[in-house]
Amino acid sequence: NYLHVGKKENPKEHDFALKYAETLQKGKYGGKTWRVRFAKTKGSRVIFSRPKFGDLFLEKIYIHFINNSKYEVLLENSYFIPSPQLLDALVRASQRGVKVKIITNGPETNDPPIVMTPLARFYYKDLMDINQGNKRHDIELYEWNGRYKGSQKVEFGMVHAKFGVFDRKITLVGSYNFDNISRDFNEEVA
Repeated sequence: NYLHVGKKENPKEHDFALKYAETLQKGKYGGKTWRVRFAKTKGSRVIFSRPKFGDLFLEKIYIHFINNSKYEVLLENSYFIPSPQLLDALVRASQRGVKVKIITNGPETNDPPIVMTPLARFYYKDLMDINQGNKRHDIELYEWNGRYKGSQKVEFGMVHAKFGVFDRKITLVGSYNFDNISRDFNEEVA
């Protein structure tokens, strides 16, 4: 539930989102019904990365979770320009039989597309080579194109979320991009 600090009610522009969330919590929407399940968590932690102080905790924690995943790694990131260590962790996970799925922006939605898309695609080959000749090694890459299915018109902008789900038990959500700007310069949090 979103509430502006210091105000007693939500601004009108948030009413739609709040009503939608309340409807989803009831398990009904658009003529569909489902059972709502709540998961108990063991808690959450806040992790920072501050490259100017040599603290690269977010890169390390992503690699740790990938290295310890047993069956599935799901990643979504605005930019996919992984460090050699992150790329190596993904390759090794796939070689262990872990299913890896990555979603990032395509040329229609990348910012700037002329730079970011070719850089990201440079790394695709290393990941796709893993799939050749061995069914156990499975890496899937998806590029968001900002279109409705079957449409040629770009309706939506870039995917800007940054998250990872590891064996459907651990979720990491934050501001950390898989690029050298987040890794080497920006202070980030998850």
